[in-house]
Amino acid sequence: DVDANRDQTWKYIKSHWDAVHTLLTPELGGALVGSAGSFCSTDARDDVKSFFAEHRVPDSDRPLKHAIESIDGCIELRSLQQPNLDKWVATQPK
Repeated sequence: DVDANRDQTWKYIKSHWDAVHTLLTPELGGALVGSAGSFCSTDARDDVKSFFAEHRVPDSDRPLKHAIESIDGCIELRSLQQPNLDKWVATQPK
């Protein structure tokens, strides 16, 4: 399950940040920060913002901005389309 793996990886990164941080190159740091854009909830978005505000990654301002925009886009799409999906699922044979 992609969501479970992502959540488990995020927990690992946060709890082992000192070790993870020592391995980051500028490119890898940007990629790591950017990968947070795969979340799709306000709680996760706020957690990502908070974590990277406290644990700065050099040269990652742009990847962080894009990650937050991606999360916000997913949240908006979900809020707009969830009612349509729920209606469609309700019409499907059981």
